[in-house]
Amino acid sequence: MITLPLPLAILFLALYPFLLLGVLVLAGWIISRLSGWAALAARYSEETPFAGPRFSGKSGELNGFYYGKGLTLGANREGFFLSMGILFRVGHKPLFIPWTDVTAVEKPGVLSSKVVLEFRGVPGVVLKFSKASVLKLKTKVGGENIFESIH
Repeated sequence: MITLPLPLAILFLALYPFLLLGVLVLAGWIISRLSGWAALAARYSEETPFAGPRFSGKSGELNGFYYGKGLTLGANREGFFLSMGILFRVGHKPLFIPWTDVTAVEKPGVLSSKVVLEFRGVPGVVLKFSKASVLKLKTKVGGENIFESIH
């Protein structure tokens, strides 16, 4: 077993929270680049507060990166809103994507159906949600939107 001198152990304990925070920030930034979130943000970042129904604690998959229970989904008559929880927002700016730039296709799965979203302004980025999440949004939004074909 390795033992540290007392002053070094105290220094490590004092710096540990900052080291952990730094690792979380770096990981969030890297994941945003690899998942495609940064590419979406370059085109669709949302600067004004979103007006419309939103649901927190949702899961989704962006280009193979699973965002478990960390997403906030929203929609209104103009488009689709997506953001991360405040603790993991580094590298993940809130997004607002107009319906004119979104295509949605339902894909049946073994246990449950998924809805796959693709974006005209950022080809190659694919976002997947559970059908249940999309239906919940659809009932709250009303009016015409890209989810009309999802039943």
